[in-house]
Amino acid sequence: MKPFDYLLCQIELEGIQRVADDLIARTSSDTNDFPLVLLARTSDGQVLICFDNLLPLDLRNQFSEDALKSFNTELIIEVLKRSGIPAKVSHFKTYIFPDSYEATCADTVKCLSNYLKTL
Repeated sequence: MKPFDYLLCQIELEGIQRVADDLIARTSSDTNDFPLVLLARTSDGQVLICFDNLLPLDLRNQFSEDALKSFNTELIIEVLKRSGIPAKVSHFKTYIFPDSYEATCADTVKCLSNYLKTL
């Protein structure tokens, strides 16, 4: 599997379903911290940019493509706040998969969250 495929599997495990190239939806109603904008980059450089499918199209069109591709979260937050949506940046995670993931145990997958930055 390629890193992008692992990413898609992981977001699905976290309750996020990709419903179109740039849209995501909740897989259950109890997803409290569902991302309004999901930005991810894989180790091979592929970028995933998705919006909550409940965000109106006119709001999604206000996001700068450059801000999204450069992961400029300040500009993204500014657009949401101008629209009356309180937002914050959260859930920075890094996943490390072994090279031969298919042939290994899932215990070897590591998730590094942003709380590790304070250690």
